[in-house]
Amino acid sequence: MGWAHEVHKLNDALDRLQKKYPTIYWKGDWDDEMPVDDSDFQVVLEFRQKLQGNVKEYHLPGIDNQDVYEFVSKFPFIEAVRNNFGITYTQARMLIEKNTRLHKHYRSKRTQLSQIAMFDQEAKKVKFFNSMAQASNYIGVSRSAVKMRVQKRHGAPPISDRYQVKRRLWYYVDGGFD
Repeated sequence: MGWAHEVHKLNDALDRLQKKYPTIYWKGDWDDEMPVDDSDFQVVLEFRQKLQGNVKEYHLPGIDNQDVYEFVSKFPFIEAVRNNFGITYTQARMLIEKNTRLHKHYRSKRTQLSQIAMFDQEAKKVKFFNSMAQASNYIGVSRSAVKMRVQKRHGAPPISDRYQVKRRLWYYVDGGFD
């Protein structure tokens, strides 16, 4: 439901509350005097929670959000979540976007996916780059040389017999280079 529907529902509830409890309504001390079990007052409380950001996290029956969190650590793709948990694309997207902790984790992993880890075999050091372009400029080769090796997660040949490259996310998930 969109905000327009929620506001319309709230206005209807407020009109009914004004008719049922005119003295309490105009007094303004609702939390102490308004009957908590009144369905119209519940609508007001729910709307208040949504405005304060205390909305319950989006949850799908049979799917533990912690399992999704752990899966996204390795595969930060909505399509992969959809396939793994047997839900629709929209449900997978909503599950990730409506859960603050999960959404932050997903964005972090997506960022790591575009970053590059490079191991210099001579210097025995790992260096991280924000993009393939930065990595290719650093070693003086074309982006396609880096891209070809990055697309192959395991066993890609080193560049110039010296540099191994991998996506930063895969570097962390795999525990380093092969």
